[in-house]
Amino acid sequence: MRWNLEVAGIVALGFALLLGVALVAPPRATGVVGGATTSVLHLLFGAAAGLFVVLVALLAAIVFLEINVPRMIVRLGGAACAYFIIVDALLASAGFDGGWLGSALSRGLHALVGDAGAWIVLLVAALAITVAITGISLKKVIGWAIAQASALRVEPRSENSASKTAGPKSLREAFHLPVLLSRAPAVAVAAPASEIPLPTHTVVDPPPVRFYDEDLDDDEIEDEDEDGEDGYDDEDDDDEAFDEDEDEDAEYDDEDDEDITDEPEDDAEDDLESGVDDRLAAPALVAVNGARRVSGEYEPARRIVYRLPDITTIFDPPQAQKTDDASRAHVLEDTLASFGVGAKVTHIERGPSITRYELKPERGVKISRISSLADDLALALAATSVRIEAPIPGKSAVGIEVPNATVSIVAVREILERIPQGVPPLSMALGKDITGKPVFGDLGKMPHLLVAGATGAGKSVCLNCIIASLLVTATPDQLELLMIDPKRVELTVYNGIPHLKNDVITDPSMAAGALAMITREMDMRYERFAKAGVRKIEEYNAKYPDEKLPYIVVIIDELADLMLVAPAKVEMLIMRLAQLARATGIHLVVATQRPSVDVITGLIKANIPSRIAFAVSSQVDSRTILDMGGAERLLGRGDMLYLPIDAPKPIRAQGALVTGAEIERLVEFWKRQAKPDQSKAMEIVPIREDDERAAGGAERKVDELWYEAAKFLLDSRVAKGDAGVGSTAALQARFSIGHPRAVRLMKQLEEFGIVGPNEGTKPRVVVIESPADLERIAERFGRPTTQADLFGG
Repeated sequence: MRWNLEVAGIVALGFALLLGVALVAPPRATGVVGGATTSVLHLLFGAAAGLFVVLVALLAAIVFLEINVPRMIVRLGGAACAYFIIVDALLASAGFDGGWLGSALSRGLHALVGDAGAWIVLLVAALAITVAITGISLKKVIGWAIAQASALRVEPRSENSASKTAGPKSLREAFHLPVLLSRAPAVAVAAPASEIPLPTHTVVDPPPVRFYDEDLDDDEIEDEDEDGEDGYDDEDDDDEAFDEDEDEDAEYDDEDDEDITDEPEDDAEDDLESGVDDRLAAPALVAVNGARRVSGEYEPARRIVYRLPDITTIFDPPQAQKTDDASRAHVLEDTLASFGVGAKVTHIERGPSITRYELKPERGVKISRISSLADDLALALAATSVRIEAPIPGKSAVGIEVPNATVSIVAVREILERIPQGVPPLSMALGKDITGKPVFGDLGKMPHLLVAGATGAGKSVCLNCIIASLLVTATPDQLELLMIDPKRVELTVYNGIPHLKNDVITDPSMAAGALAMITREMDMRYERFAKAGVRKIEEYNAKYPDEKLPYIVVIIDELADLMLVAPAKVEMLIMRLAQLARATGIHLVVATQRPSVDVITGLIKANIPSRIAFAVSSQVDSRTILDMGGAERLLGRGDMLYLPIDAPKPIRAQGALVTGAEIERLVEFWKRQAKPDQSKAMEIVPIREDDERAAGGAERKVDELWYEAAKFLLDSRVAKGDAGVGSTAALQARFSIGHPRAVRLMKQLEEFGIVGPNEGTKPRVVVIESPADLERIAERFGRPTTQADLFGG
């Protein structure tokens, strides 16, 4: 039967060739038969008569090549006639010769639905019949085009890649259009179903393995299945034209059955449940987390390929701000002129909260005369204060900094958009300086950050801005976060994102335990570095790319609450992490709204060189944070002084604003991709104040004067009727001891609960109220029983 089909195909090809020559050659070339045939074709189809010749040639090729002959002939024969009539009608509507059939259809449609309606009906019908004839799915064509574009950003597949499809097994497979389209490179990960458009950043590791998103249903997953190396699998439910059984194919192509194999349904279900399509890898070697495994022997480990968020979708655009800089410049010049000082404004640098006017004094004008007019300029400009920088370093000009009438809001989006591609995963957007230039930070260089300021000054917004920056630039494979929020309201919104090692910790006693576990993680990483012969995390990740360690950022929202629970332990853990954790990729971001010396101790401050100070109430607090004054003059609402590790003096900046709605969109974006990996969660043991005191009592010697000192302070409180009588100077005078011992003694009294915390220069408050309170404490910690024990030295 096969040779009969070949003969029929040859005859059909000859007939098509004859018709083609009759249409283009002179009448004598084909004789009477050719001329009559040409006349009939032009009468019926008009200018589209040439398409009829193409149809005959396609039918001849199908018969000759035995491409599912009955089905293809019925398809082309039944739909082609309607197709030619539609094309003729389009030609007739456009003013060309559409033949008798096309003209009749065109006139009928124009009469029924009008000119526009006729064009729409004809175009839709032509497109639908084209899909029916060719069997090409428009959905797959669009998906294939997207895959081709996305594949340009994906690493090239290796020659042994499991997803590399095999060549055609037969001529019938070669002409199977959906199979041809399925051989195109596919995107490494199925796009997640999300209301937020997919971002442009893509992180792919490793490219040979393909994973499906959990949100996709089974039908969507089957639509994206590729063909394996053993053959192709025609299981597309949407493409009815090519959905035929193997029995029908076997009737016409018995010899090629061995070349075409179908995957069992059970295997397909297992693939969908595991999230990995093994048919893409069988039987080649695939790389999973750096280990090469033969598919079929080992189950490939699931690994999620994350996408970074799109900044323009998550964050709101900045709003335009009105300025009055020009009018203020004229007021400055007029005010100076009224005092006999000639100067000209040469440049204006506007920042979010401060505008600096650069003045060029006239010849013979002393700078001291301009500096002495600060209050007069503030009165003329109706400003709260004016700062004069005379002269500006590196310029022959005097700078006058004037607060803006309205503080411009610095949207975090305009800062994040200026972060260049390929930056380290620990980059942060902080705000804008007084000249309007963006201020960035890199935790990898800091390597730790202290953020402090009064309540409402902008500390929490700054923390959210730092976290948002980290979530935009780093995936969970690159960065892990440990958040500690004793206030329970600031950071708990981030629960559920895949970056978290543990849920946000709100119990202060658990927070101290978490710091201890992070310290243990640091020690384990150092042991691993020692075995690998490297010194820091960058060298280790470069040497072992298949075992990369993520960075860990510990964010503490309120340090004061932790210091109340276990001050000595927390101080020791923070100090140790700050000293040693940088090389292991562990970094601290510590924030507090109580910048006092008992919270930000000297040991903590000495090991955290990078600091951000918001508005505080006194110069003492400013010195506690920055070791210099200036934060007490800040305006609040995000106005800050940023002191990086490599800067000689602080940079004044306006912190960027990230809103609650933006945080919710960012968190929702990451939640849709994955959940936190519970296997990486730490088992935290709480550390309480009682445990620390018990351990401290066993490890160090209690000062033998503590009971007498407590009794002395209690008697002083009762005698004066004032609780604020605890001071180291009083202890020195009463017991004739030096200042260091008096400080240690007062610290022990605080740990025992006899006096309150340090409040700067003010005397400590005596907490106990009666001798009975003192006796209860003495029973717990013990007291000397003899006079010799008390004063024996």
